[in-house]
Amino acid sequence: FICVVEDPCPTLIKGMLEEALESGYEGLVLRTDNHWYRVKPEYTADVYITGWFEQYDTKKNPKGILGGFTTNYGKVTAFTQELREQLWDNPEQYVGKMIEVRYKELYETVSFRYAVKFNRFRPDKSEETFDTKNT
Repeated sequence: FICVVEDPCPTLIKGMLEEALESGYEGLVLRTDNHWYRVKPEYTADVYITGWFEQYDTKKNPKGILGGFTTNYGKVTAFTQELREQLWDNPEQYVGKMIEVRYKELYETVSFRYAVKFNRFRPDKSEETFDTKNT
């Protein structure tokens, strides 16, 4: 469905997203004069780190900072620059640790779709969990 909103606030957008989801849509597309934005719900998961990898520049040269962690469900690649540098000090120490991540969708194979964002370490958890209906 299409509508025009002159000055949307976060509460209005959240309400419109909930309406769209209830109607069977996967999210919203918002357009301003200069940009298009996709708005989809975000979910969280607690997953184990299975590995790590270094970040590379556009010419495939190593940058000397963390590129991300691997999990059984895909890569986690969204970190702040400061956290990338901090975690790079000894990335192998995090393999086997539980982390909480934010994601938008899962494939039918229960792997992450799109960019997955690191939230925090979860030393209080010992079981992998997802808060979507897809699993």
